[in-house]
Amino acid sequence: MAFPTLFPDGAGDFHQARLRKVDLGEYFKHLLRFRGGRFAQHKRFPWFAFNTRCRHSRYVGYWTARRHELMDFIRKKGTPDIFWTLSAADLQWPDLHRHMPRTEDPIDDPKVMRQRRRVALNQNPHIAAAYLDQRLQVYFKHFLSPMDSFG
Repeated sequence: MAFPTLFPDGAGDFHQARLRKVDLGEYFKHLLRFRGGRFAQHKRFPWFAFNTRCRHSRYVGYWTARRHELMDFIRKKGTPDIFWTLSAADLQWPDLHRHMPRTEDPIDDPKVMRQRRRVALNQNPHIAAAYLDQRLQVYFKHFLSPMDSFG
């Protein structure tokens, strides 16, 4: 319902169930050529279509590249015995937030503190990324590398 004047009854969404698969580019091409020209003449829809196609292409391309990297790794090293992913508990790391720029006085209210941390992370993603990178380097050096000697 982002475009109620274009989709007044809510039908026609790209993600709705269909009898056959529809390519995103073909979907937008069809709408922009739709009779009467209401989609093509809308002041925001053509830009929405363009932006969505660009983001979709980058997203699909990114994950396709990651899949190929993983398959190459498996071909070279064999099937992994363990698969793990990483996530950062960036709101709960006091050490990380000691590196963030201070703009206000400390406060004891946990809700306010969490909000300040969220704002700091959004405004300084480079600091969070560098901090996570350092933590991972230390982890690999002191935990995973010594385990290679057991194999």
